Amino acid sequence: MPTGKNIIDLGQLLQPGAVVTVTPPETPEDAELRRRKEMILFYTALGFVIVLACGCGWVTFVSDAEAYQKTWAMSIITGIATGFIGFLVGKRA
Repeated sequence: MPTGKNIIDLGQLLQPGAVVTVTPPETPEDAELRRRKEMILFYTALGFVIVLACGCGWVTFVSDAEAYQKTWAMSIITGIATGFIGFLVGKRA
């Protein structure tokens, strides 16, 4: 093992179980592109969930659907509501 002045043994500096990551710097153009992609994905998913919730709401409360159709529509609405509440509350660390 080399013993030059520029060599640092991270095993001696860090506590057991520590994680070290090295990431390249992000240019402003890359950051803007990443944010734009994330916003497009977010709004696409949000639109899909809204359309799905509206469709299920219509099946459940407005249409003359049969009981089994209303049951699965209510299950989907319950899942959407649970996911929304989980998103608002967040994960406890």
